[in-house]
Amino acid sequence: GGGGGGGTAQVVGLQNLGNTCFMNCMLQCLFATDALVGYFRQTTKESIEASISEASPMKGQVAMAFSHLVRQVYDASPHSSISPKELKRVVGKLAPHLSGYAQQDCQEFMRFLLDGLSEDLCRRKPPPKPAPASAKSTEPGSDRIEGGGGA
Repeated sequence: GGGGGGGTAQVVGLQNLGNTCFMNCMLQCLFATDALVGYFRQTTKESIEASISEASPMKGQVAMAFSHLVRQVYDASPHSSISPKELKRVVGKLAPHLSGYAQQDCQEFMRFLLDGLSEDLCRRKPPPKPAPASAKSTEPGSDRIEGGGGA
């Protein structure tokens, strides 16, 4: 526990879904990250839904599945175990290379999960709009300086 709002880490196990210990290892590390867990524990499901970036290619699925798992972990009885099957399903759908139940690279899973959370929840300023076409001359060569002694 610490000052990030996550509170004391919950002692809850994650069920292995085949060879998903790579995923469970990284999830347990993330559950010990107070600032991350604190955000998902203190923010309502509706507020997270409203925070989903419209530009996210994940369409909020990663943030919602992770939020649900965080709530399951912190609502569970100590020393029990829960199944991360919904997050696993979402990750497998969005990242086919992480689908199935074979052993995978834990760093690759964590990179995908953190990128997905970032895409889902980070607000970006829209790019500046280009100047209207009428403000620029469309005549070829209109940007040349006249004069100058050409042949």
